[in-house]
Order: sequence, then structure tokens, then C-alpha cells
Amino acid sequence: MKDVIPLRILYINYGEPSLSGATSTITKIIGNSRKHGMTFDVLEILPKGEEGLVSKFKEISDNIDEHIVIRLPFNRNILGKFYFYIYKSIMIKRILNEISPKYDFIMGAKHEKNINILFSIPLIQLPLWKFYIKLARVSNPIEALFWLRNAYSFYQYSRISKRNICAGVILREQLKNEFGIQCHALDPPGGVDEESLRKSSDITAEKFDVIHVARLGLVKGTRDAIWVMDKLNRLGFENNALIGPVDVGYDLEKEIVGRSIRYLGPVNDGSKLYSLMRNAKLLLYPSKLDSFGIVVAEALANGLPVVAYDIPAIRHYFGECKAVSLAPLDNREELLKEALKSLEHRDELRDYATECGSLFSWDATTKSFRDILDSFSAND
Repeated sequence: MKDVIPLRILYINYGEPSLSGATSTITKIIGNSRKHGMTFDVLEILPKGEEGLVSKFKEISDNIDEHIVIRLPFNRNILGKFYFYIYKSIMIKRILNEISPKYDFIMGAKHEKNINILFSIPLIQLPLWKFYIKLARVSNPIEALFWLRNAYSFYQYSRISKRNICAGVILREQLKNEFGIQCHALDPPGGVDEESLRKSSDITAEKFDVIHVARLGLVKGTRDAIWVMDKLNRLGFENNALIGPVDVGYDLEKEIVGRSIRYLGPVNDGSKLYSLMRNAKLLLYPSKLDSFGIVVAEALANGLPVVAYDIPAIRHYFGECKAVSLAPLDNREELLKEALKSLEHRDELRDYATECGSLFSWDATTKSFRDILDSFSAND
């Protein structure tokens, strides 16, 4: 076995991280980094009142050498966002000029040592002036201007960067063909938390018929999931739940009012989430855009069959699994039919599900990440 050259990496976090696949990937790579010859330091730039990455995900603290927190005196009102933007644009460069020599790679800032990670396609549309008007309508003219500037800057930077990493082979091809962005595929893009899986068996969770776990909103198909749950309720599957944070601008309360569907909120504790999956009958995941689908892998590992829309990433990573049923995109009726079939055969599907879920591990994802960094070092 060849010697592994140690790598030291600085990860820069701006503001309170949301519960998402991207956040899970970062925290799990940090958590598994030492086994693959990597050490992480974390620099956090936090507006007033916001919780940082290390505080929110305490399990990574043992795998961090140095943790630096810079607390800004403003919250995220309009003035605070302007100050935040200036700080990111000017002060971070000064900080990196001082500390960058001790790192092999930097994540989260434009720098010659930067690693650029993409978890989705760029959130930008042409022509830019029409995109700006669209943003202004859902926020305000000033915030829309900052958002547009940041989105376009990230898009342009990604096009010229030689150190892009993207979440999976499907996203790699999409970025290349539609946006002219070249990247190295992190593959598999995500995995299952083995410790949470072990602990989940000791937790007694409420039993649900159908659950929908996601960043709740239109992109992840929450409206379609609610429609199917409402139909299932009339057919005797009455105990259904939504789990996860709610996207900005999505009125979840309005969507579920008058329906027998519970909202459990975000579940940050992995073992508790896995226990909920273990005690449910079906995961409904009608996502319309995805690069992988971490929650699908997690559900399968807990013996939970899945019904999803037939989109490229879900088909690529889970299409061969007998415990995953796919319905044509945006076809609620077929989604309902597949859900009923899976509920009818759920007992025989559980073993298939567990077998499929065992194929995905965060250790494999971290190894892929390390291999990509080694290729960057070799090219340098």
C-alpha cells in the first residue's frame, strides 16, 4: 500500500448552514477525513445571531484541528447583507493572504488554492435583466441585485476554474453540456451514516404509513407528495408525515391545511431520522431536480421502499433497485399507482431495499474526494 501524503484543507463557512444534501456531504467528508490522510481547519464568518457549522453539527468537532469564528456585528437585514458582501469581497482576501501558505487546498473562497464544489446547476437564467426582474419580485430590488451578482460571478468562476468538483456523474454531464463547465465527479456523491444506522435500532419512533423527507418545496415535489398522501388517506393510509426544512417562499401551512398530514419539522439527529424511516412503510420522493438523492440511499439502508419520479440522477443511482419504483415526471396519477403497489408489497421489498442501501457509504465518498484532490496535486 502506497504512503498517503497528508493534505491540510481550510473550509470557509458563511452564515448558518441549512439542512441539505450539500451540508451533509461537507460534514461527512470532514468527519471521515483523517482516515484518508486529510486534516481540516474551519473558518466561519457569522452574522449576528446565526449558528455556525461546527456548533450546529457538533459531531465534526473532533475531526477539526483549528476552528476560527469571526462574528459580524450585523444581522441579515439589507444593511447587514451589504456589510456581509463587502467583508467577503475584501476582508477574506486579506485573511487568506496571511494564512493560505499553510494549506494545500481552500474551500469557499476565490483563491489560487481553491476547490470549487458544485451540488447543482447554476441558479441563473438568461437574459440577465429578465432574471433580475424575477428575483426582485420575490425579494426586493437591492437583494435581487446582490443575489444576481453572486450567482453570475459563481457561474463565470466555475467556467474558468480547473478545480471543480461536482456531485456525481449526472451533474457532471449536465454542467458540461448545458453550461460549458468542466468538473470532476464525486462518486458516489453521498452515502449512509453507519453510526446513525446502528443507533436507530435503539430508538422507538412513531410509525407512519408514508413519509416525504426533503427540503420541502416545489423543486423536491412536495406539492405532488401532498396530493398523493391526500389520496392515500382516503384509501386507508391515514398516518402520513412531511419531514425537513421548508424552502423560502413555499407556504407549507397553506398546502396542508385541512389535510390529515403532519409536519414534523427538520430532523437534525441522524439516528432519529433513520428510526422514523425504519418504522415507516414508504418514502415518497417526487423530486424534480437532483444530482443524487441522499435521502433515497438512507431510506433504502433502513429497509424502506421508495417511490420517486423518473429523473436522470435517481434512475442512474437507484434505477436497478427492486425497492425503488419510478413514475413519469409530473405524473401524479402514476406516482399514486406506484405508491399503492409498493405499499401492497412492502414486506417483500424491505430486503431488497436494505441490500441497495448497503452500496452507498460516506467512506467511499470521502475516498473519491481524496482521489480528486490527488489528481489536482499531480496536475500542479
